[in-house]
Amino acid sequence: MKTYTLFAALAAVVVAGCGHKDETVVTGVDGSKMTIKDTGSTGGMVIEGEGKDGSKVTETVDGNSGVKIEGTGKDGTTYSQTTNAAGTTIQGTDKNGNKVSETINGNGMSASDGKGNSTNMGAGVVTESALGLPFYPGSEEGKDSGLSMKSEDPKAKSVISSRSTKDDPDKVIAFYKDKITGGQSSSANAGGTKVAGITGGKLSNGAEANVTAINDGKRDTVIMVTVKIPKS
Repeated sequence: MKTYTLFAALAAVVVAGCGHKDETVVTGVDGSKMTIKDTGSTGGMVIEGEGKDGSKVTETVDGNSGVKIEGTGKDGTTYSQTTNAAGTTIQGTDKNGNKVSETINGNGMSASDGKGNSTNMGAGVVTESALGLPFYPGSEEGKDSGLSMKSEDPKAKSVISSRSTKDDPDKVIAFYKDKITGGQSSSANAGGTKVAGITGGKLSNGAEANVTAINDGKRDTVIMVTVKIPKS
C-alpha cells in the first residue's frame, strides 16, 4: 500500500508540471519508473508506475467516468479502487489469495474479507425479517437515529436496527417486552436524559436480543435493537 501511495503522490507532482505533452517518463534514482500519458479525453490521463521491487500501479483518470487505480505488489497482492459519481469500490487480494472488497456510496457501506467476515451498513439494510423482531410502530430511520447494519463472522450473525420515534423510551420497551424472553428491563432518568432497555433477552430462534431507547430531551427517542444469532 505504501508503494501505491508514493506513486500517486509523485504522479500529482509530475502531472502538475508536465504541461500538454502526450507522454512524460520519470525514472527515479532507485530504478523506479513512472509514465504519464495524456489520453486526449476531458481531464483524462493514465499514470503507470513500477517500483524497483517489481510492484506495479496504474491510475486512469477520466473527467467523465472517474478514477481507477490498480496495483500489483511484489508478493502477488492486488489492489483496485474505482471512484466515480456512484461512489467508491475497493477490491484486493492478499498473497494467500484471500479477497477483500469494500463499497461506499450514498446508501452506506459494505465490506467483506473472503474469510467469512462481512459488514453492510446503511439505510434500508435491516429488515424486520432479518432482525427477527418488528420495528417499533411509526418509527423511522433518519439523521437522529444513526445507521442500521448487518455483520457476520464465522461464529455468528449480528443485526442492529437504529430508528427513531417521538414516543417515550418506556413505551418503546413496553412494546418489546413480550416479544423477548428472559431479559432484564430497566429505566433511568439522569440529567434530563431518559434511558430504558432490555438486556440479555432471547428470541424464539435462540438469538440474543437487547433493546435500548434513549431520549435526551432535545431530539426524538433513538431505538437501538441488537440481535446476535449464533451459527450452529
